[in-house]
Amino acid sequence: MAGELDLRLLRHFVAVAEELHFTRAAARLYVAQQALSRDIARLERQLGVRLFVRTTRRVALTAEGQRLLVRARELLALHDQTLQELDDHHRPLLVDLLAEGHTPAR
Repeated sequence: MAGELDLRLLRHFVAVAEELHFTRAAARLYVAQQALSRDIARLERQLGVRLFVRTTRRVALTAEGQRLLVRARELLALHDQTLQELDDHHRPLLVDLLAEGHTPAR
């Protein structure tokens, strides 16, 4: 198993797991279905487990996929929360004042 997880691959995994459909997940992520399939295959190779059972009619999570889905959601939520917190604390406050007779162009 690889030492690091690619957050982009985890986001793609979560989308497919929630949609249980590669085409809908690809549309949701604004990526090509073929690229999404390659990303899921890459994640499965990195982890050394199958995450989905695919047939021509349906997509289902494996037991490993179900376990990963719980942790992937937690990791992505923590990642997004951390970025939001850091962004909020370092963004300067911008105040724009207009006095009578002044326009934004002045």
